[in-house]
Amino acid sequence: MKDIHVLSFDGQSITDVSNLVNAVNYIKEYDRAIIVITAFRQTRNKLLAITDTAVSGNLDAAHALCDEIYDLYYDLIQQALESHPNPKNTLILETTDKKLEEYTFRLKKLLGYADKMHTHQDRWVDSILPIGDQMAAFVLSQTALSWGILTQYVEATKLIKTDNEYGQANPNTMSVYQHCGSLETLIENGFTPIMGGGYGISQEKSMSQLGPDGLDITARLIAGALEAKSIEFTN
Repeated sequence: MKDIHVLSFDGQSITDVSNLVNAVNYIKEYDRAIIVITAFRQTRNKLLAITDTAVSGNLDAAHALCDEIYDLYYDLIQQALESHPNPKNTLILETTDKKLEEYTFRLKKLLGYADKMHTHQDRWVDSILPIGDQMAAFVLSQTALSWGILTQYVEATKLIKTDNEYGQANPNTMSVYQHCGSLETLIENGFTPIMGGGYGISQEKSMSQLGPDGLDITARLIAGALEAKSIEFTN
């Protein structure tokens, strides 16, 4: 496939609505692109803190922090849509709200396990941290719809298969290459796929982190599978 560009976004740089809108405008410059992004602002650090709070036995406080993360993502897309009137914005916001609620519910459920176990386990942490990446990818994809970009959120676990080394899992490159045909189909049909970076799914069917360079690993895997023309790393 020719002229495919993989755009890799470090979501920590998206700290306010202007950053989110700038990301959308950047994407709009590319006709054939795949977007890989990690969690916005300090979400990853907050998720680690939330996990510590749950493990310490303060589940109510952990749940309150979960709601703060929900508010961050909802407020960002709400402000973005308010700045860009579009008849579809009401539906876009409703769809995003429902998805963010699903992620928040799953996060609270996982924290319940952490509370009961009173100990850290890499497998549970690896299931918690990607929720921020999933939220970021979904919010970016929905925001872009308001700007007329035909996006499609893609769940990374459908493509990125790994071993069971939680915390720094190793991707199964051959399996990733085999599963990336779906991205090719989306692009050929005029869509811009957007997915979370830095995680996949283990052989045990649990989410798994690819380590500190996980975003780059994801971007390079996707680029290699589709023989992309370039990888654009943005901050």
